[in-house]
Formats: sequence, C-alpha cells, structure tokens
Amino acid sequence: MTNNEFYEIFRDYNTRNYCYGTHSPRIALIKKHFLSLFGDVAVQAITGSDIDSVYFRMEENNLAHNTIFGAYAAMSSYFNLAIAYDEIVHNPVQDALTIRPKR
Repeated sequence: MTNNEFYEIFRDYNTRNYCYGTHSPRIALIKKHFLSLFGDVAVQAITGSDIDSVYFRMEENNLAHNTIFGAYAAMSSYFNLAIAYDEIVHNPVQDALTIRPKR
C-alpha cells in the first residue's frame, strides 16, 4: 500500500476519533510535508533517513519549531496507525537521526 492510499485511512481515522482542532493540523502536516515527498512510495519502504529528509526540508524552509514538532508528532501518529493496521512492524520516526524538536 502506498502512502497516498494509507493517508485515506489515516484521515478517516483521525476525523472519526479526534476533534477538529486535533485532526485538522495532523492531516494538513502529513499531506503537505510528507506526502509531497513520499506519496507514491510504499508505507513499508519508508526509513528513518526519509523522515530526516522531511525535517531537513522543513528547516530549509525556515518553519517554526512548533510546526516541525507538530509534523514529528503527526508522522509518529501516522506510522503508529500503520503498525495497528499491520502495514509495518516498526515506526521509522523512531529511527530518524535528527534531534527531535523541543517544545
């Protein structure tokens, strides 16, 4: 399953289970910063270095640290859901070498 296909599951899950103020930013961050790079790639093929590339791209665009932290949390949630759906066995966000943003 590609990330574009799994995104539909993620979006529906978040819309059903979280209030608008929670699910809307998560969905937007995944769509804008992650799917733009890896939408056509299989969920299983994403590695920690791919996650790093998302962080570096966001830093190059001078995004605020809270936006980068939100993207980190959204990607972690995205891949935790992929684990729950048996798409992957390990969350690649945990393998990212980038220093996790501080709040």
